[in-house]
Amino acid sequence: SSNSVCMCSSTPCNALIPPAPSPSPELPKVEHSVPGIIQAEDFTAYKDNSTHNSGGQYRDTGVDIQSTADTSGGYNLGWTAAGEWLEYDIAVTEAGMYSLTLRVAAPSSSASLSIAIDGQKRITVPVPNTGAWQSWQELTVELGQLVAKRYSLRLIIESAGFNINWLQLSRTAALPPIVGQDQCDNTHQCRALWPQANDCAYSASAQSVCMCGASRCDALAAPSP
Repeated sequence: SSNSVCMCSSTPCNALIPPAPSPSPELPKVEHSVPGIIQAEDFTAYKDNSTHNSGGQYRDTGVDIQSTADTSGGYNLGWTAAGEWLEYDIAVTEAGMYSLTLRVAAPSSSASLSIAIDGQKRITVPVPNTGAWQSWQELTVELGQLVAKRYSLRLIIESAGFNINWLQLSRTAALPPIVGQDQCDNTHQCRALWPQANDCAYSASAQSVCMCGASRCDALAAPSP
């Protein structure tokens, strides 16, 4: 009938045993303000080689997250494997030259990672031997130019064997002055001149400039004929 019920002896089972909890839902996507700190577990997209969270903490995804013994508390990512990546939505509020600091731990010096901005790989960083999986150290590298706009930042595991707690993007200097004529209205126009272009910076101004990675395209090569 339409009124069927599971019985445990003479009592409906649902009156005795609460149902098993459902897996926790995905957390909503977060846009991170830059300059600022990004907790590694607050990614908006990812590729992981497994479907199971080996650390069992914080999020119901394939990314491996555990409670951290770092002084700041919270969580860290672990069980890293080559080819995995994590992506973060960032909103740069102030144009400038930026550095990237990573809070990492590794028991050997065999690990490495790369950082890509809007699909363009900018840097590859060897991860130092910090002494143990929960012995933490800060690693700072130059990221290059960022203008005031939204980007996707991707952390790519090149070689396995490290944990990461957080990333921090810091503005280190103002952008160099733009010299020359208005170059573009959009990235497509830049790529017609420089195929490797990844951005039309200051597109709303009369001093727009085509960017190739962290540098002006016209500082790297002459435009295509």
